[in-house]
Amino acid sequence: MNLIKKITSLPYLIVCIMFLSISCSEDNPFEPPMGNQNNGDTGPMHLYELSFSGGSIDGESFSGRFPDNMIVAYRHQNPDGNGGEIDTITLTFAEESQANDFSLGMLIRMDGDSPRPLDILDTNNESQMVIAYDNYILTATTGTITMTNLGQTTYQGITYPHFTINYTAEMNGATSSNPNAFTTQVTGSITVRRLDVN
Repeated sequence: MNLIKKITSLPYLIVCIMFLSISCSEDNPFEPPMGNQNNGDTGPMHLYELSFSGGSIDGESFSGRFPDNMIVAYRHQNPDGNGGEIDTITLTFAEESQANDFSLGMLIRMDGDSPRPLDILDTNNESQMVIAYDNYILTATTGTITMTNLGQTTYQGITYPHFTINYTAEMNGATSSNPNAFTTQVTGSITVRRLDVN
């Protein structure tokens, strides 16, 4: 199955829809309680950094911190069709303060408290990652995720996890006019802080 077909598969559609909901609207469907909303540089912030090596974006790197209204992280279980459940952490954020806006979305399949690796060929069992940057959609083909300091808070029936992840991935970059534009590698980390329910 080629990259374009993979991007249009269900997990990627979910991530892309969430990208749009964060990037194009101030109405976040998974908005945390108002007591957890940070403004400006006040209060604890979420942290991220990432860098690319190879391809058209070789050497590009980003880092920063951002408030709750720029991130969605929640944990959910769905039936796997065989009497079991698929345990997933959905993570998305949009960074609009850089010269080129970008968004990141991950479906992190969990095996207990450990994330499954990134693998585009197994969307039902392994983790997935998509990065929208400049005019590109970057899709992780393979990679690893490590997670530390995992915890969670349940608020109004939604489970909000907090954690730090470190990841490395091989990625394919594509545009609407060139479905196989380039390949690149990405390394990065994201820290999602604990939900502060007042």
